[in-house]
Amino acid sequence: MNSIFGAINTDQVGSPIPTHNAAQCGVIIMQIGICAGTQREIGMKKRNSLRVPVTRGLKDIYAMDMHMAYQAACVGQFNVDAFSRLAAAISVVRSALEQHQTRNSLAIVTLDTAIDTLQAVRKKGDETNVWEISESERPSILSGIDMAEACIGTLDVALLAHTAARLLRDVCGEQEVR
Repeated sequence: MNSIFGAINTDQVGSPIPTHNAAQCGVIIMQIGICAGTQREIGMKKRNSLRVPVTRGLKDIYAMDMHMAYQAACVGQFNVDAFSRLAAAISVVRSALEQHQTRNSLAIVTLDTAIDTLQAVRKKGDETNVWEISESERPSILSGIDMAEACIGTLDVALLAHTAARLLRDVCGEQEVR
């Protein structure tokens, strides 16, 4: 076991045994990153974050959630679960694009139009318990799906995951757990 104030070895059963050998203490202290009188630990270094691009598989999952829900609406099998998947996928991509400060100015506008339409669909669904996307609402939602699918490749996995978690917390009213 290592200690900032010296080295502590353990015997066969795990009981701490102080070590007084200066050379051994120096080696152990160097292993935990304390050297030349500084108190800086190696584990505390700032690491560059890696940008892991969205893979084809993740893009397909988002596309499937959106297109399957849309198809369910077109054949009259739309329900609150399908609506939730569609709305969540579009909302996560839209919010992530905003955080990423996308250069495609049409992306956020198109996704906002789709979200506005989905909000109208939700209001009707909540009031009547009939979940459907009317013929007049379909073009804006389909445009939003296509735009989300086209833009998701410009994002990274961590941004999508953090955005989804934040939106879920916002919707559920949960506090962030660290």
